[in-house]
Amino acid sequence: MTMIGRLSGVALLLGATVALAQEEPARPLFYTPNDVILVLGATPQEVPVYREAMKGAELRRTGGVEYWEGHIDGKAVDLAETGVGKARASTVATLLITTLKPRVVLMSGTAGRPNPAMRAGDVIVAAELYEPVSAKMTAKEMAYWKVEPLRPPASLLALAQKAIATYKPPTETVAGETYQTRVRTGVVVTSDEGRQADAAETFHADLGEMESAAFARSCDI
Repeated sequence: MTMIGRLSGVALLLGATVALAQEEPARPLFYTPNDVILVLGATPQEVPVYREAMKGAELRRTGGVEYWEGHIDGKAVDLAETGVGKARASTVATLLITTLKPRVVLMSGTAGRPNPAMRAGDVIVAAELYEPVSAKMTAKEMAYWKVEPLRPPASLLALAQKAIATYKPPTETVAGETYQTRVRTGVVVTSDEGRQADAAETFHADLGEMESAAFARSCDI
C-alpha cells in the first residue's frame, strides 16, 4: 500500500494529561491546571489557522520554545509549533505542559491518507492511535512488537463526537472536483518516515503521520 497525498489529509488528536485513561479525571493528575487550552502543530503550515483566529495574541518564549498566548472564542489559548518528528513533538509538548499547566491539550495537523476513502480536507479525530515499533525479521517481511492503541479519555471523545454532529464542514475543490469534506473519528498511526506505508496497512490506518503518539505519551506523564 502506498501513502496517498502526503500532507493532504488533516488529523486532529484530542489529548489530556492522562491520554491513556478511559475516563478523564476532574483535573490533571499531577498539577493544578490553569484555565488555558494548549494547541500544538508540527509544521509552519499547521499553526496559522489558529493564530489567525486568536484575539489579543502575544508572542512569548519559555526555554527555547516560542508560543502565542491569546483567546479564541473567549477561551484562553496557547499555541505553538513543535517541529517535525516524534522527538521534537515529545520534547516541546512536555516543556509546554510542564510550564503552562493547561487544562486540555490538542494537537492538530496534516497527515498522509492511506485509506483511499479519505479525501483532501477530511478530518479524523483519533479514537485509536498506534505507535508501532518494528522488528525486521526478513528482507521481505516486517514484524511489530505487540502494540496497544492509545485512546483519548472517553469523556473528551464524547465531546468531540458531539461537536462533529453539529459541525458543517466546508466544501473543497481538488483537481476540478468539488465535494463536501467530512469529519469523523478513526485510526491514526504514528511511524517514522520510510515505514509509514507498511505500518498503515498493518494497523488499518485512516491517516498516517509522525508526531501524535509521542505527543500523547507526553500528555500521559
